[in-house]
Formats: sequence, structure tokens, C-alpha cells
Amino acid sequence: MEDWKYPVLLGSCADQLCENIGHSETLYACNTYQFADYSRYAMTVFKEEDKRKLS
Repeated sequence: MEDWKYPVLLGSCADQLCENIGHSETLYACNTYQFADYSRYAMTVFKEEDKRKLS
């Protein structure tokens, strides 16, 4: 996540939200399921087995 500079990018978004609507918080939800049923999709980037191991 840090390699892709997400904290910097999301921090900038949070700053904009604070200016426009008030306090905001960032929640990192990494490596989550993208689909309820992976068999219905041709997905080569994410494997359901890997997701299941981490849950």
C-alpha cells in the first residue's frame, strides 16, 4: 500500500473532505472479496483461495 503512495493520496482526499463537509476518517479494507461467486467471472488477478486463506 505504501509502495503505491495510497496513504498520501487518501490523506489528500481526507483533507478535501474536511474542508468541504467536516471531519472524516480513512478505513483501509485491503484484500477483500470482490465477488460473492468467483466461478462466475474470468478473474486472473485475484484468486478466491488466497482471499479465503486471509479471512
